[in-house]
Amino acid sequence: MVALSGLGGSGIDIEALVSGIANASKGNLSAATKRVSSSQAAVSALSGIGGLLSELKGVVDGLDTATELAGYAATSSNTSAVSLSSSGTARPGTYSVRIVSLASEQRTYSSAQASSSADLNQAGNFTITQGASNYVVAVTATDSLEDIATKINGLGGKLSASVFFDGTNNRLQIRSSQTGAANGFSIVEQGGVDLGLDDVGAIKQAAKDAELQIDTFTVTSSTNTIAGAIEGVTLNLQETTASAFTIAVKSNPAAMKTSLQSFVDKYNSVISRIHSVAGYGSTTASSAALKSDAALRTITGGLSNTMLTQVGGTMSTFADLGIKLNNNGTLKLDDAKLTASLNSNPEAFAKALAGDSTGDGVMDIMSRLLKGYTDSGSGLVATRTEAFNARVKLYQATADREQARLDSMSARLRKSLQAMDTLVTGYNATLSSLLASNSNNN
Repeated sequence: MVALSGLGGSGIDIEALVSGIANASKGNLSAATKRVSSSQAAVSALSGIGGLLSELKGVVDGLDTATELAGYAATSSNTSAVSLSSSGTARPGTYSVRIVSLASEQRTYSSAQASSSADLNQAGNFTITQGASNYVVAVTATDSLEDIATKINGLGGKLSASVFFDGTNNRLQIRSSQTGAANGFSIVEQGGVDLGLDDVGAIKQAAKDAELQIDTFTVTSSTNTIAGAIEGVTLNLQETTASAFTIAVKSNPAAMKTSLQSFVDKYNSVISRIHSVAGYGSTTASSAALKSDAALRTITGGLSNTMLTQVGGTMSTFADLGIKLNNNGTLKLDDAKLTASLNSNPEAFAKALAGDSTGDGVMDIMSRLLKGYTDSGSGLVATRTEAFNARVKLYQATADREQARLDSMSARLRKSLQAMDTLVTGYNATLSSLLASNSNNN
């Protein structure tokens, strides 16, 4: 008898038989593998939720102190003279401002030289006095303007130097690296040094403080950035003015709306993702392992409860600020309510949102809640993720053992069937020989 291709000598398809029996015994392996996949999907889903919670916390942390709020905005009637920025500590007010002078750094130039790199053939030194510090620059006959500039730049302090070329001649420029009258300096040349640095006309720009008048009061600064004169407002001076102009600080509902809308959007992203993953109402859970998960219910419940928290003051809840909690756990920003609350009492609005030295605001409470959810290692999301990772290891170990059992079973079965096939093949050969012999005898 001749075996068919792919079959044993017995005519039995050994591999198909082994595979069929193994597949019929894969129930436990399939169940373990499914649990591994489901737990891994849960870990991935938790990671996504954790990321959204961290984003929400970032927005909340940007609204939990008064200096981070944009409750007021400062405007200028002369935008070319000054640019303004304001923080949450700004308070409403109007000011008459005139910029008398801008802060400047000292710039001193040497006499003209034909080359920036040629030897000056001057030997001696010169001393630069800046405040209480004296800096001595030693000059040798082989030094060029570039060499001297390098030496000055190595002195430290508030000095720097470079070479200026006007198209015909070169000059050493020495300047104070910071503006303000206190950063001015004087130079005394000694020995054979004669670069004209101590000449009366060598100073082309004097070191000066900025000066401005706010409601006739004089304010000076070593820089052109004025902070603290008007509470919560920073003035960046750009040019002097011949006459006064107006700076007004008013409530800024648009900026506050943008900040709170970002909070609402991030919050709703968290709720929507949890509802999608764990199921909610008619929404089927996308993760079987996380369906109605207790940890996720804790998160949504905690967020909803915090939205209803009251703090002290005229305005005490998120609802007072124009943020409403919907029945499905999401939020909605009420523009009219927000604007009315902010315009009616900006101070109370800021206190309710960010708190003050006497107590927390609603964002402080929300921040602490989110910290408990998002902390690495100890947060609720981290510990729940760790639990599912442990499940993955457990189920994978079960799957590996079951696979090893099936492999061993298949190997034993294959060996037995191959032995049987060899025996049957031998019987077939003997039978064929007997039949052939009998045929010949006849």
